[in-house]
Amino acid sequence: MSLQIDDALREGFQRTFARSGLLLVAVFVAFGFANAVISQSLSQQLFEWMTSFDQPIPQEGAPFGPRMDQETPFALPIPLPALALLSLLTVLIAEAIHIVAIRVFASENTESIPDGAATRRIGLATINGVVGGIVAGVLTVLGLILLIVPGIYVAISLFFVRQEIAVADKNFVDALADSWSLTDGDRWELLGLAIIVIVINLVASSPTTVLFFLDQAIGTAVSLVVSGLTTVFGIAVATRAYEQLRREREADLGLDGENGSDDVAGTDTGWNTGNNGV
Repeated sequence: MSLQIDDALREGFQRTFARSGLLLVAVFVAFGFANAVISQSLSQQLFEWMTSFDQPIPQEGAPFGPRMDQETPFALPIPLPALALLSLLTVLIAEAIHIVAIRVFASENTESIPDGAATRRIGLATINGVVGGIVAGVLTVLGLILLIVPGIYVAISLFFVRQEIAVADKNFVDALADSWSLTDGDRWELLGLAIIVIVINLVASSPTTVLFFLDQAIGTAVSLVVSGLTTVFGIAVATRAYEQLRREREADLGLDGENGSDDVAGTDTGWNTGNNGV
């Protein structure tokens, strides 16, 4: 049985607007605001540092560095070393939040964050997620350098690396290999699903661009809220698609929900089956 795109989209939409999904939206929005403060403060600090050394400041259209025309309404006077450390921490925090979100959407709990979703081996899962994401990104870029088609093929084949790490407690090496195996035979469907999600997110985000011309702060704030919503929706759809294919893999291997192997043991640790949680 191939991936049912309509089921993944429907379940992803429903789970996004369920109570647990809206809790995650709030978390992503809050993180987005914190990240905006850090990035804009860093941009402002770099601008001031460059001006103090009489360095040429990139003008509008420059591809890198802070620009003179770039507004920073959320910037705070935070020391540059502290901002550098916070920027590193945001990478780890963002990955941890993604891991938790995947576990929530892999569960049947729609009312709260299931027990253990935010604590069970979260440090190890976060590190594996960061490293796995970097490796998957490098492999995708290498594929794109060769030709566009190989790059897309690699990206779709590694579509479920985070899910394998978050749900099945795999290290990044096994997650890369098992995502490749899990997507075999369903890559066209996954490509179609990814395109649909991208189009939906672009349509949902497009109205916010108008607000930037009216007020930078308001435009940024609304954009962060919409981004939190679309991010959670994308995670929900991808995870529900993963659950479809995971269950099919278990059926092919003759496993059930209670007697599975250690590779899928993460699906039976309480947060995936019950409605207990916070």
